[in-house]
Amino acid sequence: MMRTLNAIWWIYTLNFAMVLTETKLELFVADINESCWPEGMVYGVFDTIWSAIDYATLHTNGQLETKDVQIRLNYIDGCSMVEGQQIYSIVNFLKVARMQANSTICYSVFVGPRLGSNCNFISDWIALGADSTEAYRNLYQISYSCQEAQSVRHSATFFANPITAQADITSFVVNLKDLTISRALNIFLRQKGWTNIVVLYETNAAVLQYRELAKNLEFYLSREPPDIEPLNVIAVHNLQLNIDPRGTVRRFCTPCQAIILLTRPSLSYYFIDVVSNMSIFENSETAIIQVDPSNAITYDVLRLWRHILSQQGALGTAAQCIFLMTALPVGQGFDISSEILQTKIQVSLASAVALAVRLTYANYVRSGGVPPANTSFFAPLNEGFFMVPVLPNLTYRFSSYDGDLVELYDFYFLTFTPAISAGTTNISALNFEEIFEVYGVLLNPKQTFTAVNSKVGPNPNRHPQRDYCLLSSCFKGITTLIKNGTVTFFKGNMTIGGSQIYNSD
Repeated sequence: MMRTLNAIWWIYTLNFAMVLTETKLELFVADINESCWPEGMVYGVFDTIWSAIDYATLHTNGQLETKDVQIRLNYIDGCSMVEGQQIYSIVNFLKVARMQANSTICYSVFVGPRLGSNCNFISDWIALGADSTEAYRNLYQISYSCQEAQSVRHSATFFANPITAQADITSFVVNLKDLTISRALNIFLRQKGWTNIVVLYETNAAVLQYRELAKNLEFYLSREPPDIEPLNVIAVHNLQLNIDPRGTVRRFCTPCQAIILLTRPSLSYYFIDVVSNMSIFENSETAIIQVDPSNAITYDVLRLWRHILSQQGALGTAAQCIFLMTALPVGQGFDISSEILQTKIQVSLASAVALAVRLTYANYVRSGGVPPANTSFFAPLNEGFFMVPVLPNLTYRFSSYDGDLVELYDFYFLTFTPAISAGTTNISALNFEEIFEVYGVLLNPKQTFTAVNSKVGPNPNRHPQRDYCLLSSCFKGITTLIKNGTVTFFKGNMTIGGSQIYNSD
């Protein structure tokens, strides 16, 4: 069925191309088998691409229309580059895309890949092939599922002449960066007062970069100035589907106040389901913070989690210990009744498509209606704030900061309602607000987490132990005497009968 749909799509694309008066942007998209990723059942490629193109072109003051954008879609066999002929299919598709780019007077952009296992290979291939002296004849890439430490990738010629850095950018990542995720987690953990942390990351061919992110996160959380109490990352360890995670939890969480899951919802569900009867969760001693770095957009996350819960059923006790860390473009707010949640539009993919449209518009306008020959496709991103209308009530904002191009996010931490832990619940019949609840927000550029709802764990009388020294510098070596509501500080240790003594050392 998928092959038939793709064949029909190719025919439609070719027929559509014949009536174009002038193509200004060619988008190359590689689709994969839906069995490779559960998102395939939740999101629609065609709905997403056309919705983004329609909305983005509406905001170009008539300079760019839907008919100016051509889409070339190809089907790729296999779920990873170690399977069958996938690597050859990808290379052949990229070769066709580059040949097309070299022979046209318009921008050519590869949007993808779908799976993270292909990220480095594709960005390397595109960077090495960017050799045209006319910038618009190169093939560019905008990825939305790749987890990278940096936003941009330069062509091979950059290393020979770094002065031309901006003209040599070949790839841009529309996704949360390692540092962005680490900063948000650091703020959240400190304001919760959770010192001892275990980081668990997914090991899978589709998410090869999660191990590196986990190591970067450990480094970031453990290093603080001398006057700031550091977090204690007890361990960084991998998780795999169908391997019992209880041994890992018993081995490292002795004790720990929080477990960070750098995993996709499918593996997260398995983890929560298996560990639910462990005492640290039944007694509300340990929290779970789940974030999928390659798919963290709030509207995308909620639909995928709802799909998995509907397919696999309710979760046990540990589900009431979890915080889902998600993000949205800065300043947009989150609406749990948004129409986006009722569609098959994948916001992350839509943002990549809309960015390609917006950059095409910006480059054509600045060059008098023709693509500039000596300016990188991504050059407009370097000029202060760059806004990209993606969908109604959803606009991305990018900024150039310290030599890197970054997108600005607000973070939303959500929890599951008790309904999903009731074995008799028909989750597919529940609305989103009956499954999820916003616990708190971390708004950019503020550096504080704000709780908007209370969180009650499985044991309402207990919670993970808190260290208030994580919130502010404690008085090292100072003894605190609390008596009759009066707090007095003394240097060194003191013993006073009937009084509560606390020494900060």
